[in-house]
Amino acid sequence: MSVDSDTQQDMIDSINYRLDKLQNNLTGAADIHQVQHYPFCALDMTSRIQNQISIFESKHANVKDLNSKLDELRPYLTSEEYLHDAEGISEVILSRADDIMKQASELERLEQLKQYDGTLSTDVSSLQHRVKPLIEVTLHQTHDTEKMTSQVQEVVARYNNVISAISNQFLVWDELLTKLETK
Repeated sequence: MSVDSDTQQDMIDSINYRLDKLQNNLTGAADIHQVQHYPFCALDMTSRIQNQISIFESKHANVKDLNSKLDELRPYLTSEEYLHDAEGISEVILSRADDIMKQASELERLEQLKQYDGTLSTDVSSLQHRVKPLIEVTLHQTHDTEKMTSQVQEVVARYNNVISAISNQFLVWDELLTKLETK
């Protein structure tokens, strides 16, 4: 199942707008464009929000009660009057926890899709032109290495022969000296 680039871009724009709106609701900015954009990971932001919610719940027992009655209160949580106090913001966040987690997973999936946006096939063809000379150099170096290895083996064999001949000569001289000393 492939998605054309216009649809992907529309999805990205929609997700970005929704994130800006959520951040706007959390920060209390009146206009989406007034929100300062900081580079952040959606999962990090979600975990921070969950930590703040749990801290808030631990301090306020009525928030726990509201959380248990969340389904009954859900229609009231979207009104603007709840967004002006801390409990209202907490209630909105609690009611949207599943949506936030879903958005985070969609953002992760979107990041993965950005990596595979079709440039991979063009990158491979451009890399083939760069890799071909490297392959040739590698083949030449392999051939040169094999040639050098055979030359080194010949030198080592000659060295071993010379050392062996010298050792034999010393043995002969040692025997002669021993015979001369014993006479």
